[in-house]
Amino acid sequence: MKKSILLLSVFVILVGCSPSPEAIGQALSMTQTALPTQTPYPTYTPQPTIVKIVIQTPKPDYLSSDCKPITNMIYGDLYKEINILKSYVETLPDVKVTTYELPEQLYSNTKSHLVFIDYISKEDGKTYAKRYIIHENEFGWKNSIFSLDGQCWIDPPN
Repeated sequence: MKKSILLLSVFVILVGCSPSPEAIGQALSMTQTALPTQTPYPTYTPQPTIVKIVIQTPKPDYLSSDCKPITNMIYGDLYKEINILKSYVETLPDVKVTTYELPEQLYSNTKSHLVFIDYISKEDGKTYAKRYIIHENEFGWKNSIFSLDGQCWIDPPN
């Protein structure tokens, strides 16, 4: 009997302390609407972004001195190739004298190179650089030279 009275009193207390059906309905209706959150710092809300990629490749200017063809290139020895390319750059109209050349490998364990040839300009006496890629006969490439400044082949692949 004591157990049943105890259970009944606990039930009455729980029922008496529970919220009214109106309060439950109001609480449920509030959960369906978003409430702003309060933060002590500014928050970032990412917006959908549209990414547009534009690849701009300069068109070759075949009338430019940078696209003047080289006719006496001999492939096989990097130092000979660089000397011929250096003498070619010295014949260009805007070049007073070449001062320095720097070959860099395109990739490790390859024979092809990027070549930078520094020169002094006839116009203003300042130092500039001409940039070329010497492709060697490897990996399906043919012997050729590409001018990075003019975006053209000065010795096209055969």
